[in-house]
Amino acid sequence: MLQIIFHVGFQTNNRRLTIEATGDSDNPYRFFSNRELWEENAVKVIDGTIYQNTGTITCAVVDSDKGPDIEIIVDNVVTCVAHPRFRDSEDINIEQYSDVVEVEFWDVDDDGVADMIVILSDGDDSVAVLCEGYVNQWSEGYTEPKAEVTKWLSENVSDMTADNAISYILDHKDEFNDL
Repeated sequence: MLQIIFHVGFQTNNRRLTIEATGDSDNPYRFFSNRELWEENAVKVIDGTIYQNTGTITCAVVDSDKGPDIEIIVDNVVTCVAHPRFRDSEDINIEQYSDVVEVEFWDVDDDGVADMIVILSDGDDSVAVLCEGYVNQWSEGYTEPKAEVTKWLSENVSDMTADNAISYILDHKDEFNDL
């Protein structure tokens, strides 16, 4: 068996191509696998739960210069990356919350696409960040989170867990829809 590692660039996962010897001089090698090595860049791997379901989704937390990113892993392949941070917000700053402690998936807006609730911690306090899922003709992924939702949940949920954040949203759906 022969394995070749391809380094594909900065903050991009390497790939490992594996071929095996066939013993046939006309065709000496046969393709065996081509695998993304997402574990190399992951600082933490979390089994993201699916709300009110027994399933999980593998999430790799990767540090970037702007904070943690969450890679969604399906069949050992990164299918999309979520960025649980705000581009510009004067209302709330979550830069100090760099530890991803929990990820849960749930269709918050009833559009048939799973959204992601991420619980971030700074060691003392936690915040919930909602990344809404989308699917279009070109791709699928998660939108930039809304600072208003994080601020609203932080003001109203004392024990910040994904289940508690989801329960609060469900109990206050009209308020949530107005954000």
